[in-house]
Amino acid sequence: MKYLLRAVALVLLSSLVFAQNVPQKTFTWTAPTERIDNTPLPDSQLAEFRIYCDGDSNPIWTQTNEPNDADEWQAPDGTFAVGNHSCHATAVDTGGRESEPSNSVPFSVTLANPKAPVFVLQ
Repeated sequence: MKYLLRAVALVLLSSLVFAQNVPQKTFTWTAPTERIDNTPLPDSQLAEFRIYCDGDSNPIWTQTNEPNDADEWQAPDGTFAVGNHSCHATAVDTGGRESEPSNSVPFSVTLANPKAPVFVLQ
């Protein structure tokens, strides 16, 4: 257990209202810089990041940690169904050890109001 990574911090940016031309849903995180035994964890020892949602044991997204990569993921429209959701992130080191889950980010997805019908009188 002493080699486990400290958890990452996950943040969700932008509103989650599905409709055309709505901004992307962006998750950002802060990578851990030390292990739980307080020894340093260089970025070169982080292999990947994962995002899990709604209690699923399979991540909905995984990204390999590469130099100069942004610590964010934009979920495309249609990733989440209408309803309430909660996601967390983990980090995996080069030895395959996965961190404890980050803070959980709850959010709701709602449908946008439909456009008014077009009425033409002839």
